Amino acid sequence: MDYSLLLLIFTSAVFEKTWCLNTTESTTSTPNYSISATFSSLYTTVTVPSLVCENKGILQDGICICPDDWTGTTCNIQNFCPEQKPSHTSKFTFPKTVLGQFASSVERCPPETTNAGMHQASALCNIATHSFDSPNILNCSLTLDAINAWVSGATPEQKQNLASSTQILTSIPERLTPHNITNAAKITNILLSDQQTTQTTDIAISAVATISQLLNASHEMYSSVDHTAISELTQTLQKLSLREKPNPLLVQPKMAVQSLKGQTPIRQVQLTSFKGLNDNFLPDRIKLHITEAEVSKHIVDLQMNVTFSEGKAGLRLYSTTLLFLFLYFVILPHKMICCELYFNSDYFTFSVDFDKDIGFVLYDNDQFFQSKSFKPSLDTKRRVISANLQENSGIDQVQFAVTPSADSTMSLNDFACVFWSYDKQDWITDGCTKNKSPSGHVVCSCKKLKNANFAILMAFDINYQYSEALHWISITGCALSVVGLSVTALYQIITRKSRGGTPTLLVVNICLSMTVFYLLFIFGINNPVQHVNGTKMSGENIVPESDHHKYSDQGPCTAFTALLQFFLLLTFTWNTLYGINVFLLFKNSVSGTPPWFPQVAMAVGWGRGH
Repeated sequence: MDYSLLLLIFTSAVFEKTWCLNTTESTTSTPNYSISATFSSLYTTVTVPSLVCENKGILQDGICICPDDWTGTTCNIQNFCPEQKPSHTSKFTFPKTVLGQFASSVERCPPETTNAGMHQASALCNIATHSFDSPNILNCSLTLDAINAWVSGATPEQKQNLASSTQILTSIPERLTPHNITNAAKITNILLSDQQTTQTTDIAISAVATISQLLNASHEMYSSVDHTAISELTQTLQKLSLREKPNPLLVQPKMAVQSLKGQTPIRQVQLTSFKGLNDNFLPDRIKLHITEAEVSKHIVDLQMNVTFSEGKAGLRLYSTTLLFLFLYFVILPHKMICCELYFNSDYFTFSVDFDKDIGFVLYDNDQFFQSKSFKPSLDTKRRVISANLQENSGIDQVQFAVTPSADSTMSLNDFACVFWSYDKQDWITDGCTKNKSPSGHVVCSCKKLKNANFAILMAFDINYQYSEALHWISITGCALSVVGLSVTALYQIITRKSRGGTPTLLVVNICLSMTVFYLLFIFGINNPVQHVNGTKMSGENIVPESDHHKYSDQGPCTAFTALLQFFLLLTFTWNTLYGINVFLLFKNSVSGTPPWFPQVAMAVGWGRGH
């Protein structure tokens, strides 16, 4: 009887597991039917031809990397609004613009206005119609200072106009001063914090576009901004990602806000950003999945997996009555909750999936997160990802990976997995570990964190590349100099009786010091301690001081540098002594140089040459 009962329970658990998976998949995606088959090697092998990328797309690893204005497998699908000329519906000219982004008018504010040279209008490139929406017109006398003073007490209609005006006033990166950035951050923070106006989609879109433009400002401008205003804005964006409905227009070139509403039970969420030719965020390059999706048809630039905390319970089989109560309350009410059962002897555990809302904020760079401990000196970019959950939800683990953003002149040396501490106003590594995947991505895992801004701080080596021809020209020239100096010194020694000992002594020492200098250059110019390119990942997750890794001197470089300096100065000293000898010969044409001069020359030349 007990074995039959256990068999019944196990069968029910398997049915329940299958039902849960089918229910979840049917509520999250449309059916996708495919047929796969495996053929033996006896049959003809069909070779798939390589792709031909169109519209300036680049083939990389069998995949077309497309520019922003084209999409599709071969970059053949239009992803832009064509140029718009003035017409009866609009008096402005807008250039070709990527779908979902704002275009700035060709027309500018007159010279006599406050905003002379600023764009007069902007228009959103509509994703559905592939044409521009109605233009937002700027009052050429309006300033960011005035908007900041008025926005708090404005009506929703006025806030919409102020949001579009702020977007236009920040559309030229060269005009973004620290004061303008601070004002724009305060304005967008107010616009996105107001519960009433954040439900107006146009305001949120304009505000996100403004923030994207702020991230495009010069790095030097952020050294003097009000960091409190920036900090408040990033926290408001975290709340916005949970509050706002999914909208492709909240993806702008330098930042994106993505959200997933918990309408179905989920265990994890995967956010993936695919690589494009222009390295900007686009709606069709950012995907959200509730499972680990297959992404082999795209080149992944950034990926984050969020695993939720599981509610677990256990139940021992003490009696038949207790067992049937378990089956009644957990297995039968399918519409209440999905459970996964694990059978282990006479003990069952089940983990529970909850409905959760999760939001993501992607920053193209770390301009909003000015670190005190990490000071970049190279032109590298560090993307920041914010993962946010509701207060009553918990994250078990956050795992994210990025592709090192460096060109061929640099190679990754080490990296650190960090998140932003609002208390310390700096990056910290608490609870995070790091790893490197075989595909070249750097991977981070952080435990028990929610509503946090994550990043990977990388340190690079510079791969110095020299011309091979220049190398051999230098070696050949130095070698010929060594030969010439050796012949000169030998000739001076052989013919020393014809001119006296002092001139010979001086010329031979000049040749000797220059010969040693050239030999040191030939054999010591290449560092004998070779640093192999590739990740030299340390075991500890420590924030690097800079994005440029500098190797500490291990001895040979310092020794060769000191010797080169010594013999070069020695050459100058002996040349000076030779000049003094010539002067004394002209002054004392009869008696010649003093008898003590050779001893003094040796002492000064070798004893004080350094």
